[in-house]
Amino acid sequence: MKIIHLSSNKIWGGVERYILDLAIAQRKSGENVAIFTKGHPLTDSPFIQNGFEVGRLRLNGVLDFISPVKLANYIGRHSEDDVIIHAHNFKNAITAVRTKSLCRNKNVKVVTTLHFRKKAHTSAFWSFIYGRIDKIIFVSEIIKKIFLEPTPKIKMLQTAVVYNSVIVPKKVDADMHVQDGCLPKIVYTGRVCEDKGIEVLINSISLLKDIPFMLHVVGTGDADYMSYLGEMSERYGVADKIVWEGHKRDVYPSIADAYVGVAPSICIEAFGLTIIEFMSQGVPVVASDNGAQPEIITNGEDGMLVSPSSPEQLAAAIRKLLMDEKLRSRMGRNARLTFESKFSYPKFFAEMQAIYQSVISQKSKL
Repeated sequence: MKIIHLSSNKIWGGVERYILDLAIAQRKSGENVAIFTKGHPLTDSPFIQNGFEVGRLRLNGVLDFISPVKLANYIGRHSEDDVIIHAHNFKNAITAVRTKSLCRNKNVKVVTTLHFRKKAHTSAFWSFIYGRIDKIIFVSEIIKKIFLEPTPKIKMLQTAVVYNSVIVPKKVDADMHVQDGCLPKIVYTGRVCEDKGIEVLINSISLLKDIPFMLHVVGTGDADYMSYLGEMSERYGVADKIVWEGHKRDVYPSIADAYVGVAPSICIEAFGLTIIEFMSQGVPVVASDNGAQPEIITNGEDGMLVSPSSPEQLAAAIRKLLMDEKLRSRMGRNARLTFESKFSYPKFFAEMQAIYQSVISQKSKL
């Protein structure tokens, strides 16, 4: 089987990591994998470094008729009769569907993963595109529900929910920071932006000044916003309680010795990769409850859920975990068990491969 991933983002992010991890696992299982991008060095480099064939396409959606022709020609030059084109947004799905229509002498199927919150279109054009996608994968039940709210012409058999996963290192050595002085460690990982609730987090830790801790922020954002957050931490009197670690490709050393992980998003999260990263290391997470988080965390069992934009609730939950070692240990153990049973990479990969095999065996939708 030939598997082709389409990625059109300009910067490296969670979707690109999802593609890379999946492509590596597919290659290990014996599949022939190629990746097509728009040719941005920041996204191409990790794929190339991992030994993948990276092709370039315009991937410009509705008005792009060149990319399907080029991709169809590429498929025609290879011997595999069974081909999966896996698009990672609906703009790229247009290219995939058009390519499929040009490859009538091959068994080409289209799989599309929706990684973000989005409502379906109901126009005739999009009904045509949706109808020729063989499987639409949603990364959570809530994202599927939001997408289907406008009642597009999509058969339920075309849809599937496959929770995201991460490949966990076999051994993780914790980072050591002289700033800490071995203080209890709270960790945030991910993009630093308003939607992720960083301001709520800074406000919340200002309510914890009476107990020892250090907050580590692993990630970065816009320079002006980072400057604003620095000023905010000064105003709230917690500048000396925050370690700004910046962006790290490997976050596990930063979270391995965390007492508590935090995911205080104020936007609706499609999933929450950072949450399961913490869980994989046995670290309990305090997360907002306004997206897929309740599908990941059982409140009070393997983590804690709080209302978004509530520094008081966030602070209370963090305080409870920092001050109660038995509770923290129990939730951490349960978090690891939840990860292993529901979100491990072997489970995710088996579900993805089953979808690929099922669509390959279906009659083509031309």
